[in-house]
Amino acid sequence: TRGTSWNYISPFGRKRVPEYTYSGSDNSLMYIYFCSPLAELLVKFIPGWLAPNVITLLGLALSLAGYFLVHFHTPKFNEPCSSWVWFVLAFCTFAYQTLDNIDGKQARRTNTSSALGLFVDHGVDALNIVLSSQNVMALLQLGSRETAWACLAVWSATSTPFFFATWEEHFTGSLYLGPFNGPTDGVLIVCISYVITGLADDPTHLWNAGFGLGMSRAEAMISFYGMCVLFTVFGNIYSVHKELRLRNSQRFRQPWNSILATCHAMSLVVPFCLHLSIGYCIIGPHSTDLRTSFWFLGFSFLMLVSHLQLSNVCAEIYKPWRWILFVVVCLLIDSFCQFKPKLLIGTCLLGFTWLHFVIGVANEMADILQIPIFKVPQSKEKDHASINELN
Repeated sequence: TRGTSWNYISPFGRKRVPEYTYSGSDNSLMYIYFCSPLAELLVKFIPGWLAPNVITLLGLALSLAGYFLVHFHTPKFNEPCSSWVWFVLAFCTFAYQTLDNIDGKQARRTNTSSALGLFVDHGVDALNIVLSSQNVMALLQLGSRETAWACLAVWSATSTPFFFATWEEHFTGSLYLGPFNGPTDGVLIVCISYVITGLADDPTHLWNAGFGLGMSRAEAMISFYGMCVLFTVFGNIYSVHKELRLRNSQRFRQPWNSILATCHAMSLVVPFCLHLSIGYCIIGPHSTDLRTSFWFLGFSFLMLVSHLQLSNVCAEIYKPWRWILFVVVCLLIDSFCQFKPKLLIGTCLLGFTWLHFVIGVANEMADILQIPIFKVPQSKEKDHASINELN
């Protein structure tokens, strides 16, 4: 294996990786009539030798640039930013979304679609959840102790639909995004919110002004996303139950088997729910370092969802109970993470473990498929050039 002696992919998984074929659909009207046509137009200007994974990482670089820009101006989520910061962040966020759409089209254009590309793409998408959620917290200026609950609500509203969509894919074999979804419509709404904030004379008043029903505009926005997430998650659960019921009717014909199968499927989301519960312990009225707290939650989320994505690719049973999560929780449980060095140590431990995992898996997949990670194979490049000559 390249670059690591620690194998994350089992012998069974190594046989399934070359057989993996991605299945998914985005049914958002904004994707169908705007985002996808835009990506189709722009991909024509991208040279055939540029690997899809490079495009994916370019999008991540823009997302990181926007994150660090906001972090520099409002490290604690409570300071107002200059108008130009929000305009730059809106550009970075929209560019990230566009490049995220382009990389898949470039993969099909160069005939380089693979399990490796999917793992890199979805891993970057998961990392962007961590970045964008903190940007929204800064946008709404949720850094005070009284609004710590709102920060956790933002994190829950961004991470939950991503995890449950990946969980649904684990059982149905297809990643289905509904007519209104976070990766398309949610990101566009956030981009518009950045622009509106940049245009506002007083961003603080913009989001703290009353909306109605005793809520501020910030609280109304969070509540709207929360309702959308609830409907989305119920849809994910129903799709999984329907799939398991269909399998049961074809094999056993006993109704209780499908119920037991659904209960087992639901048990796989328990660690994710626990990670949100830990958030309530470490993020409260006495929390002093919100960004470190959310990176702790973020790396916990990345560990869970990255292992789930690998299980999907390898067609293996998802095993969410990992030793690293247990060790970190034990490290922090005695003080509910109010002792800052322990929180920082736990965050760094999770971050290192996640990076080791994703780099190791990417190298293993490249070794299994015998393809480079950041280059288009010469044979594929020649095929693409021949097609262009014919056109």
